[in-house]
Amino acid sequence: MNARTALENWLAGLTAERLTALLEERELPRAAGYTPLTTFRQLSEHLLTDDSVDRAVAAGTGGDAQLLACVAARALETHGPVPAPEQQAYAWRPAPPPVDPYTRLVPETEVLDWLGQGGTPRESIVRALERLRDRALLLPAPPGQLALPPILHASAARMDGYGRPADLLLTQAYNAPEIKRIAAALGIEQRTRADAQTAIRAVLQDPGRVRELVATAPAAAHELLAHMLQGPPLLRTHCFVSRHGGYAGPDSKYTFREGGSGDEGTDWLAEHGMVVPVGTDLVELPYEVAHALRGEQPAPAPSLDPEPLTCVAPLPRDWAGRGAVAAGAAAWRAELVLRELAAQPVAVRKAGGIAVRDTRRLAKAAGTSEEHTRLWLDLAVNAGLAAP
Repeated sequence: MNARTALENWLAGLTAERLTALLEERELPRAAGYTPLTTFRQLSEHLLTDDSVDRAVAAGTGGDAQLLACVAARALETHGPVPAPEQQAYAWRPAPPPVDPYTRLVPETEVLDWLGQGGTPRESIVRALERLRDRALLLPAPPGQLALPPILHASAARMDGYGRPADLLLTQAYNAPEIKRIAAALGIEQRTRADAQTAIRAVLQDPGRVRELVATAPAAAHELLAHMLQGPPLLRTHCFVSRHGGYAGPDSKYTFREGGSGDEGTDWLAEHGMVVPVGTDLVELPYEVAHALRGEQPAPAPSLDPEPLTCVAPLPRDWAGRGAVAAGAAAWRAELVLRELAAQPVAVRKAGGIAVRDTRRLAKAAGTSEEHTRLWLDLAVNAGLAAP
């Protein structure tokens, strides 16, 4: 069974009230546009889309969003980053989900124990997980397992401050000469570009070898890595130039700047494939390098229970009676204004508005302020109780 089938079966078992609440939160059927949703299969496919999940996350609390990010971080730690999506042959075809959530399940006890180390009460985590299940932000899964919608897996590395996988970055940025140059700096000699890139990937995926390499790096490289490791994994540098010269477009290939960038640390990282160009004077730290160097991260402490309201004064016990008295007094004063207006109409100035002396007379008759009197006159005119 896959995640979509499990979600379809779960939807079919919901009561009418729970299903209605879910549809209202996802703004359905309006959010589906022209796509018909007449079966549970169609509904399950829609609920797994990025747009639908975005709506649900935005409708929840900040604590729920933090908890989802924590589960995504555990999935990332266990299964690694999601592979790059395949290029679509036709732009009009909707892109398939980047991954089946059932291939990236996370043990619930692992999340409970991890967040417990950060001081979050276990009961609060269990309640929050149950809320997320009711809202289909945690998908139906085998007992003891947590399944996230595909977009949260695809975004997990970015949410955690990681860059993209090295293989993807190298493929997009370089031609064969640059790949072989990096392989040579890593002590790898390969005849073809494909073999050289495979060997580079193997080195960067080995945390021990990455740490050994970084230990030999100049101090300037350590300073740059310290900034990028915490995210975002980007750095401005003059280490690379576009092969075509001038401005680099989204599909540009890059080569090393003649003579280097002038910064020893940047040049060392670039030569060893630890920063890869992704734009004009912009490089990215690959996921594998950051993952190897970050080490054990402290357990997060998401705010799962909303803070109590502290700025709202409690209503007095006799609030209903006070409200009735105030409403009655206002109605009585308004009636006095209308009676005085009927007995002696006011004079309207040429420039518009009521003369000041008439406003004062009406206010005195009603026993209230001139500001309230003018308000009641406007309301009376709008209600048709007095002529404009």
